[in-house]
Amino acid sequence: RQDAIQTLGHLLQKNRDVYIPLLYEAYEKKDKDFLKENLPTHWDLRHYYLKMYQRLENVISELLLKGVFTSYADIKRVKDSGWNTARGSFIARCCFDLGLISKQELQKYLEKFYLLLKTDCITWQEYVSSYIFGRALWVDSQNMEVISIGKDLLHKPKSPLYHKKYL
Repeated sequence: RQDAIQTLGHLLQKNRDVYIPLLYEAYEKKDKDFLKENLPTHWDLRHYYLKMYQRLENVISELLLKGVFTSYADIKRVKDSGWNTARGSFIARCCFDLGLISKQELQKYLEKFYLLLKTDCITWQEYVSSYIFGRALWVDSQNMEVISIGKDLLHKPKSPLYHKKYL
């Protein structure tokens, strides 16, 4: 139970990490040294954020080229919130199914993840793009398939999201 609560708490804080703005600023400046100068000295943390910087370099240009985002400013604003909140919601449901959290706790977690998502994403387009971005950062494979599914969800008339603009 404690591991489940800790994992859910970690996912709730994922996009509020104090080093995320530095990461995006360094990317925007194309200045890895800026990031290195402002990161903590703890080796594991430095390694994590430097690896994340490298992932940003690999993923952002691809998603801009594929039309998932129209500008870097859009990416910086929504971050990978869609991915993180989807993972959090999924894990919360799994924890409930395993009996690790109660139904009331599940409802509270789902509400927290939804409200967290709405701080970064306003529309379904932003959510889908943010989800694709996060998945590309963390999974780094089959991006075209996920991009295609996202486009279908947003643009095919039979999709449940077709007539919905806002979360």
